[in-house]
Amino acid sequence: MIIELFGLPGSGKTTLAKKLETENGFKIIKINNRKELLYFNFIHCLKNPVSSFVNLLFILKNSPNPRLFYYKFMNFFMDINARYEKACLYDKAVLDQGHLQNVLSVFERPITSELLKKYLKYLPKPDRLIVVDISPEEALNRTQERGYYSREKFGKDYVENWRKTVRQNYELFKKEASSLGIKLEIL
Repeated sequence: MIIELFGLPGSGKTTLAKKLETENGFKIIKINNRKELLYFNFIHCLKNPVSSFVNLLFILKNSPNPRLFYYKFMNFFMDINARYEKACLYDKAVLDQGHLQNVLSVFERPITSELLKKYLKYLPKPDRLIVVDISPEEALNRTQERGYYSREKFGKDYVENWRKTVRQNYELFKKEASSLGIKLEIL
């Protein structure tokens, strides 16, 4: 069984994953080295060629510069694909960030319901999705407490614009989540 956690940056996905690991015997899936990254990506792309191709196209289309493309390619294509394939080896696996989280990670602008459905149609789905639902203000407070917010290296203006986009896409995802056809729980 693969459980994927979904939520805003700072929502507590990693904390929940650790709790599932210690209390319920789930394995948090991490990629430990470049060999694992390449191997599990190769397997994933063989098993899911259309999904891989479509995800790569969305990343390419939503990367306004080469630096951001590289960041997204490594984190939201290579790492996510590899973790998903590695998770398939375990009876009880948890992904604190998986393919569905890409709805928040890949897009640079707010998306429509139609685009969301088009994108999700091609992504591998977990056996169960847990949406860690907290307010955007609380999520921002938590990221400030931990000392960093995702993508800070791209500049303050970029982060502020991306944060607004993430909030809007998050609300859209929650609204459309029941139509995904997977077991879903909102905490």
